[in-house]
Amino acid sequence: MAKKRNYKTNPPEKLTELNKDSMLDYVVSLGDDDVAWFIDLLDNNTEEKKNSLPTIQGDTVKGYNIPVIRKEFAKRYFPQLLVKKTQKPKDSFEERVKQLRNKVNK
Repeated sequence: MAKKRNYKTNPPEKLTELNKDSMLDYVVSLGDDDVAWFIDLLDNNTEEKKNSLPTIQGDTVKGYNIPVIRKEFAKRYFPQLLVKKTQKPKDSFEERVKQLRNKVNK
């Protein structure tokens, strides 16, 4: 089980730090409108999963699509987590060889 975290005092820095229990605690602390939104989000993002637990009868179990829920939760409460950092493109092998040739030929 993931460790519960208080997002008001210790906000997440990465999308993967959002877990079910802490998301639920966060919306409960905000009020009824946010709880209703979260319940609606959960209801609209359920999926049938293959049963991998021998203690549960049946081939499939109902579960939540956590990646989608996490993304929608972040979009509403922590949009800064969805901003992708720009990466400097790496030089291709050919470009690096060309740079070495220019260095040697000087």
